[in-house]
Amino acid sequence: MKVEGFLVTQDLIDAACAIVVDMGGGFTAIDMEKALEKSGMPSDKSFRGADRILQKLRKGGHITFNGGRWHFI
Repeated sequence: MKVEGFLVTQDLIDAACAIVVDMGGGFTAIDMEKALEKSGMPSDKSFRGADRILQKLRKGGHITFNGGRWHFI
């Protein structure tokens, strides 16, 4: 997937997801944004990237929103 011209690879998505899973107790969009930055995504594109990834994971049935936090199913 491309976000504002930056190619977001599946490896980058997997690395960011691993970071938020390790946090335990669910995560927020800001947590995903910071995880993307740690995984190599430019900070000026990470907000939109986090939004796109959360949409993809939600539509794919991989996450659910409960109590103000996202949780992997």
